[in-house]
Amino acid sequence: GGGAARPLPDLAVAGPGHYRLRIHTRALPWDENDPEAPLEEHLLVVYPGRSTDKVVHRPRG
Repeated sequence: GGGAARPLPDLAVAGPGHYRLRIHTRALPWDENDPEAPLEEHLLVVYPGRSTDKVVHRPRG
């Protein structure tokens, strides 16, 4: 099934404080020979940041 393959590491690499998070997502083609294969791939980029503003983007489409 779905879900993370393993727990995420500690993303607060610089210790306590504010962070910015950028998430990239891409769809993967359906593999009829491997129905358990993931349909999406995600990349999380975490880096220290000072802003306290929250921005929520909706998927295009």
